[in-house]
Amino acid sequence: MTGSDSGEHSAVVHPARRLSKKYLEPIFYLAEGMAAADKHVVPPENRMIDFLADSAGLKGFRSSKDYRGLTQQRACERLDIKVAKRAALVIIALVLKADFNRVHSEHEYFTRIRTALNADPIVVPVDLDAHRELALAYIRG
Repeated sequence: MTGSDSGEHSAVVHPARRLSKKYLEPIFYLAEGMAAADKHVVPPENRMIDFLADSAGLKGFRSSKDYRGLTQQRACERLDIKVAKRAALVIIALVLKADFNRVHSEHEYFTRIRTALNADPIVVPVDLDAHRELALAYIRG
């Protein structure tokens, strides 16, 4: 995960169109894993995940049978296209950013997921609002 300032803004990759909903449940599963990576889910992390899920039209994703059957490995396997992998990293980085008391285990989680996805490094905006808008571009276009 790399930050971006106004000089690097062009390095931030924006999607051409929104992701199909079939990719969103695994992404939200991984986002919840990020929230729990430090063994302490804080309200801003949950609010961010809920906001993104609501924006994607998946308010009740946690009660979905498919969602409940996910594991970290299955979630990563379901993200089988480059844009879905990038979206997952953008979103879990956003959840990480929502926690002001970040610890090493959260950064390890991000690295573990990026490795499991076999994904390229990403560049995200430093500003929380700009980062949230980037995440929304992946889930609602």
